Amino acid sequence: MMFQPFVNLTHKIMHEDKIFIGADVSKLTIDFTLLLNDQVEHQCVENTVAALSSYLKAVKRRFKVKDASIYLGIENTGRYSWPALRAFSCGELKLHLLSPLHLSKSQGLVRGKSDLVDSQRIARFLKKNLDELSLYQKPREVIEELSLLLARRNKLQKLIKAESATIEEMGQVSKGRVRSFIIADSKKSVLALRKRLQMVELQIENLIAEDQDLKHKVKLLMSIPGVGKILSWYLLVKTNEFKNFDDPRKLACFAGVAPFQHTSGTSVRGRTRVSSFADKTLKRILHLAALRVTQMKGELGEYYRRKVEEGKNKMAVINALRNKIIHRIMAVIREDRPYQIREKNTLLVS
Repeated sequence: MMFQPFVNLTHKIMHEDKIFIGADVSKLTIDFTLLLNDQVEHQCVENTVAALSSYLKAVKRRFKVKDASIYLGIENTGRYSWPALRAFSCGELKLHLLSPLHLSKSQGLVRGKSDLVDSQRIARFLKKNLDELSLYQKPREVIEELSLLLARRNKLQKLIKAESATIEEMGQVSKGRVRSFIIADSKKSVLALRKRLQMVELQIENLIAEDQDLKHKVKLLMSIPGVGKILSWYLLVKTNEFKNFDDPRKLACFAGVAPFQHTSGTSVRGRTRVSSFADKTLKRILHLAALRVTQMKGELGEYYRRKVEEGKNKMAVINALRNKIIHRIMAVIREDRPYQIREKNTLLVS
């Protein structure tokens, strides 16, 4: 696809015109496609806050527009997107952080791939789906710090798992000096990594304790049977303190626990199932919470045992528990009061 540059269009920009910019992010650079009416222009910019801020200033100066006339879509690529989010989340610019999965599924059958083409596809996706997309809400600094600590926690857990696997593997090897050395070395690594993990978790607890709003929300969440501190931490980050979700069904979809029908016409009659498109980390921790509930006394544990005795599939019942937990999570946040059990399962103020 050839990109036709703008030619002396500054004086043709009308007050009601919207400028759509698609940003394809990589580690070192960001490819931008600026879309105005039916014309496009491409530019590659260094992926730093200073360079990206300069690019935005140049666009506004060139077309004599303010932030409110610019709609910018960025594909969420994790940490590579951070400089762009810092540079563009100020002012009145309409910023959208787009899911890579949503972008991929919306493109249909495409030929070829490059950063330049991807940025144009993002710009056109943004223009086409603008009414259905939510604006990016910049997290508070404490949430960004919490996100970094949780990412560090995840990495340490993976390292512990890898070293533990090494110990298990060496157990299958015939005895010898090298085998003994590797097992001893791995055990030392696991011990050291566990201490570092404890330090990270202590940092998380201190961070939350210093913020009254987060401290209050964690207390509300942990009043729900099955919800522990780990799930509370991830919920605060994944939902941006519940600013990005106002409905339990949406959160259930995001976490991959909402059941969907799988039927078509008269020939396809699949069983209802959950979607594979989900936040895998949140789904895993919710699953652990549901498993914990099955061993507890109370309404949720009784629900699980009753349904299993009725012959229901155990995984289907566990998924129902995950949904029940999510509905309770949204309820305590919405009502701003702890969860307590009554005969009629109502929310009460403690």
